[in-house]
Amino acid sequence: MKNVLAWCKSHLLVVICAALIIIVLPTSMVLSSMWNKSIRTKRQSQVESDYSKLKISVPYAVPSLDPAVPALTLTSVPNENITAFFAAERKKVMAQGDGVVKNAVSFNRRGHKALIEGQLPDSRGPDAAAKGWAFAELLVGTPNKPSIYQKLFADIGAGDPADAGLLAVQLQDTRQRLLIAKVGEGQGARQPTLEEDKEIAKQLRETRLGLYQSRAREISVYGGMESLGNDIPRAVPRTPPSNAQVFEWQADVWLIDDLLQVIKNANMNGGRATTIDAIDANTSSVVKRIERITFERGPWAPKPASSGEPEAEAPAAGSPDAPVTPDFKLSVSGRWAGPSNGVYDVRYAYLSLVVSASRLPQLIDAVGRTNFMTVVDCDLSEADVYSDLERGYYYGDEPVVRARLQIEGVYLRSWTTPLMPVDVKKRLGIAIPPADAPTDQESAEKQRASEEAAQASKAGGKK
Repeated sequence: MKNVLAWCKSHLLVVICAALIIIVLPTSMVLSSMWNKSIRTKRQSQVESDYSKLKISVPYAVPSLDPAVPALTLTSVPNENITAFFAAERKKVMAQGDGVVKNAVSFNRRGHKALIEGQLPDSRGPDAAAKGWAFAELLVGTPNKPSIYQKLFADIGAGDPADAGLLAVQLQDTRQRLLIAKVGEGQGARQPTLEEDKEIAKQLRETRLGLYQSRAREISVYGGMESLGNDIPRAVPRTPPSNAQVFEWQADVWLIDDLLQVIKNANMNGGRATTIDAIDANTSSVVKRIERITFERGPWAPKPASSGEPEAEAPAAGSPDAPVTPDFKLSVSGRWAGPSNGVYDVRYAYLSLVVSASRLPQLIDAVGRTNFMTVVDCDLSEADVYSDLERGYYYGDEPVVRARLQIEGVYLRSWTTPLMPVDVKKRLGIAIPPADAPTDQESAEKQRASEEAAQASKAGGKK
């Protein structure tokens, strides 16, 4: 032991270095391990943070044009192939949407346009009054030119029953021939017997029924301008109508045209117009007679002067691009009109018709096929066929009913607004571009032309 201590003392530096080595190596290993763990933890946290930043999910979506079909959606990490697929599909759907909108506007418009080209939206200048009167004459008709409404009725194959005056002449002629055949003529003629009178009367009834039936096989439906009552102008006004009045009349023409086209579409079989009576009941007209057509005034019409209420400033109309949520509390169709609806206007019409009892669904189906129209109410009652027959209305052998329909029609503003005069836009709250607003000079000229026309009318220059 002494020798070891002596050696350690004589080799103290070696001993100290050896001791340091023995102490430092384990300590270094421990410290190194702790340091590596700290570095590893720190680097791992940084890597995970960077990775989480790279791991981004984005939503992909292709909208659906059918509310009943959900949109195609996907949330995924950005991917070139996925992005390209959704971009292509979205482009296809948007193109289809544009086509749907275009077709919807075309379907709703149905070729409707202003009766006098260039008159709407705002006829200005010295010929504005003349155009207004010319428009009124188109509605009322002249001795040389029938009313536009008469043309609309003629287009659906409508007509009156057999002419009563002509019928009386034909029956009188038939009776005279039957009498001569039975009792002779001239001085040798005798008085017909009671049985002969009954037989002649029977033959006359059959003849009259045959004439009614013949007329029923010439036309598609009984009807004419008399069924429109006073809802349309019956005389040219003494003062020139305003542009707003012209637009209101024009909108009524579009509405009545649509309603008559409903009847025309119902009375079609295999692409051909049917007749009121036919050998085969299935090929005879569904609608036999138009008794009455009435309608509510459009939202652009001013308040009647009798109301005594001044026209209030209309609130700003809703955006024409804003979606319109159906409200089934306001209508069974969910369609509604109001200041916040800048997409379409709603009109209501009432039809009183004599129709085939068994084929009424064909009429209701024709309503939706003609335009954006819906039957929102239908009342049925018994048709007095014998009373109608006395007046010349022959409906054939199939049972008929009297139907009163309330029809709701929608007119898209995308095509009606460009034809609306400034006054109409004001009533609906539609913004008026500065370029469309009349200048003070134009307003003065319009007022002066109206006053001059009124004076000329009073003087007998315009009847």
